[in-house]
Amino acid sequence: MSDKTTIDNYVKKQLILSAEFKNALAKDAEMRKQFEVLTPFKQREYADHIRSGKLEKTRLSRLKKVTPRIYRGIGLYEKYKGS
Repeated sequence: MSDKTTIDNYVKKQLILSAEFKNALAKDAEMRKQFEVLTPFKQREYADHIRSGKLEKTRLSRLKKVTPRIYRGIGLYEKYKGS
């Protein structure tokens, strides 16, 4: 007998990028390189944050705001750590 919730804790979640994020990474090779260097957790943080915007305008705004953080190689919420 297996516990589904326990199994789900060990299954890696697939990285799902919004169309806006995919386009930005396709157009900007340097940003794509920096994004790929990030840990899978940080990549998922950014992807989920951008994708969760309901309107295209919101997703584009979020993408614009996080782009400098991606270039610096830091996670979405790292500015709050150690404060």
